[in-house]
Amino acid sequence: MPIRVDRVTPRDQARALNIARTAFGVTLFLAPTLVGRPWIGDDAERPGTKAALRSMGVRDAALGIGVLFALSRDAPVRGWLEAGVLSDAGDAIASLLGWRRLPGFGRIAVLTSATGAVVLGRQLSVQLG
Repeated sequence: MPIRVDRVTPRDQARALNIARTAFGVTLFLAPTLVGRPWIGDDAERPGTKAALRSMGVRDAALGIGVLFALSRDAPVRGWLEAGVLSDAGDAIASLLGWRRLPGFGRIAVLTSATGAVVLGRQLSVQLG
């Protein structure tokens, strides 16, 4: 049965956003070069960069899982969502700071997706707070 868009609640949106965040985090941990290369280029193959990317993956997975657990237990979710907003803002700012040295597609993709996640996450934190 298809989901009617007019019946998607903020909880549904938070769930979807954080399933995606968790999946992205796990993928970044397992395949840091594959996921990182479009954003940061060939530096994604360096051992130290892989370690940093894996760390970011764990961060995203932990934030996503935190939201999903809170939602499933009807526990407060606002703090988890705001932590996600802060980490997404960091990704967007990092893209801006490295703009000239990052691959064209990757910097635009990360800036766009991170900014979108900031806006949605903030909106959801207010609605679910």
